[in-house]
Amino acid sequence: MNVFVTTCSMNKIEGGKDYSYYGWRNERRADLLQRRRKVLEMMQTKALKSSLRLPVEGPDFGATAEGGQYLPARKRYNEGSFIRGLVASGRKLIEWEKTNCLYFISALYGLANSREPIQNYDLDLRQPLLQELWKGKDILTEALLRDLRDLRRVCNVIDCCANDNYASMIDWARLSEAGHEVRHVVRNGEFTSSQTRWTAGHLAGDKRDRLLDLVQYKECRYTADNGSITLSKEIPAVPQAPPSKPPSEEISSQDIGRPSVAVAFHRFSQKESFMTHARKCGWLGFVNFEFINNLSKEALEKLDKHGFKTLIIHIDDTHPNLQKAYKTQTTVLKAGLPEGWTFRKVRKERYSDIQFELKVGFKN
Repeated sequence: MNVFVTTCSMNKIEGGKDYSYYGWRNERRADLLQRRRKVLEMMQTKALKSSLRLPVEGPDFGATAEGGQYLPARKRYNEGSFIRGLVASGRKLIEWEKTNCLYFISALYGLANSREPIQNYDLDLRQPLLQELWKGKDILTEALLRDLRDLRRVCNVIDCCANDNYASMIDWARLSEAGHEVRHVVRNGEFTSSQTRWTAGHLAGDKRDRLLDLVQYKECRYTADNGSITLSKEIPAVPQAPPSKPPSEEISSQDIGRPSVAVAFHRFSQKESFMTHARKCGWLGFVNFEFINNLSKEALEKLDKHGFKTLIIHIDDTHPNLQKAYKTQTTVLKAGLPEGWTFRKVRKERYSDIQFELKVGFKN
C-alpha cells in the first residue's frame, strides 16, 4: 500500500451535499475532531483570519449541526497541484484509491483523508496560532499512525508537501520507527513547490513499479511535463540565503519587491503553456504566481488581502464570455476587480509582450 501526504489547495471547489449522503464515520478520531473544533472556535471569535462564510459545526468537527455542504476532500481540493498531476497521469481517482491512500494537511481539518467529506473554508496555515495548535501533542502524526495501523501492513509513505509549513506538521521519524518506508519528494532544478507537487501527483498515478524503484534507489529520478523529482530518505534541508554583498556591489534581495500576480485559466493546457514561458523568461525567480480558475468576488478579495494587484487572464474564441468561463458575476472585468488592480487578457497563449517591473528600494 502506498500512502501519499500532500497539502490542501488555496482555491477550493464550492458547494456539496448533506453529510449523511457520504456515510463517513469519525468515531475513532476524537483527538483530531476536538482540535478541529478548537480551530473553528478561533475562527468564530476572529482570533484566526478567514474571508469566507464559516463552516457549520457538523460531524466533521465531532458535533451535530446540520446544513453544511460537503464534498470529499479530493473533490474539494480538486484545483490542488497534486490532484492535477494525478489526473494528468490518466488514472481515475476512484480506481486509484482502491490501492493507494491520500491525505491532505489542512489548516482547518489538520489531516483529511481524500474520501472524507469536508466543508468549504478559507484559512492560512502560516498563522502562528495554527502552527502551535496542530503541532501540539503531535496530533497529526498520531492520527496518521492510527490509520496506518488499521491498514495492518507496512506502507510506503511519501511526503509530497514540498512546503515546510505543511511537512513540519508530521513527525516523519515516528512513521519510520513504526516500520514504514518514508520518502520525501525533492525537486531537481529550478521550479516551484506547486510544480513539485504536480510531478509527485503524476508519479502517484504512474506505473506502480516506477514508484517502487524510486523508493528503493535514491539516485533514480522521475520526470514529467512539469519537472523532475527524486524521493529522499531525509527531509530536504531548507536552502540558506547567501550573505548579502555591500550595496556598492549588488542590490540585496531584501530590497527588491516580488510582484504577486494572479493567472486565470479555464483549460489546464493554458496553465502549462504559461509556466513553460515563465521558466524560459526567468520570471519564477522574482514573481509570485497564483493560478485561479474563477473570478468570483470572494476569490479576488482573498488574493487582494494577500497583496495581489495584477491579473493575467486567458481567453479564447470558445470562451469569450467571462461569466461562463470564470464564474464571475460581471461581463466587464474591470468592474469586478478590487481597487488598484491591473489586468492583461491573453489570447492564444501569446505572452511575449508581458513585462514585470522590479520595485527596488534603497535603505538609508
